[in-house]
Amino acid sequence: ATPTPSATASPTPTATPSAQSYTIKTGDTLTGIAQQFNTTPEAIQRANNIANPTAIQVGQVLTIPR
Repeated sequence: ATPTPSATASPTPTATPSAQSYTIKTGDTLTGIAQQFNTTPEAIQRANNIANPTAIQVGQVLTIPR
């Protein structure tokens, strides 16, 4: 008899499926990033403790809430 593969054989895409990371590129805004991920700029601000949404920097890694 051949053993059937278990359900745990498929890899998990991320350690935290409820959020993902995004690295800010030149020209990005919180509004634009939020639209890409179907969330709100406010949700991204809260998830990353951003006090001033215009002070994000290229290369900064954001946590995008789901």
